[in-house]
Amino acid sequence: MGFTGNRSYLVEMEIAGHTAKWRDLSSGDCENCQPVPSLQQAISIFEGIITLMPNAIILPTEVRICSPLVYQSITTNSHVGSRKPQSVKEGTPYQRREVVLLNPCYQLFGKCILVGTRLIDPHTGRSTNSLHCLQHKFQKRLRNGKYFHPISLGSKKLATYFGPLRPTTKVNTSINMVVRCLPLEGWDRPFNGCRVSRFANNVEIKNGVLVYPLPKWFVQ
Repeated sequence: MGFTGNRSYLVEMEIAGHTAKWRDLSSGDCENCQPVPSLQQAISIFEGIITLMPNAIILPTEVRICSPLVYQSITTNSHVGSRKPQSVKEGTPYQRREVVLLNPCYQLFGKCILVGTRLIDPHTGRSTNSLHCLQHKFQKRLRNGKYFHPISLGSKKLATYFGPLRPTTKVNTSINMVVRCLPLEGWDRPFNGCRVSRFANNVEIKNGVLVYPLPKWFVQ
């Protein structure tokens, strides 16, 4: 599944905020933070600007880190999770530790791809260019600051800026590291899929840039 074609319909955006929480699932209850959003989280950011079309989606291709990686450990009160029965009965919260990123900034890049057959105009009998339509609508809504749901940087950490790439934003080329376990897929297909848990191991961030591995459904 997936469409490459001779022409690429590319999109890009910038996102920044006070804090970000890309949960590191390999850290268990410690709730550490990944340096970049996972593939599924990046898809959700794009979908926050424009909803899915019947046969096309935006597949993230890479993310660029444009700020220093500054981690902060915080403690919050929680009413869910592993509490003693007496605490649950009395409604007493427990303190939970989590790690967040401070003042993050990212540039996200994606590609519009077909995930089904081309749509046919019932009046003309001609196929419509869903990829160009998706690209155009995304760029227009991004320029106008419109969204379908609040754009967040993980765990309801709302973005303070989302929009076109700003000329003053530069990639932090000093960041070179390996992400041990990056969540890749939560569904086995883009539409009407079943829940799955797929991960990519040892994904490299080189000169501040991480290239997303392709999901399994795309290369099938």
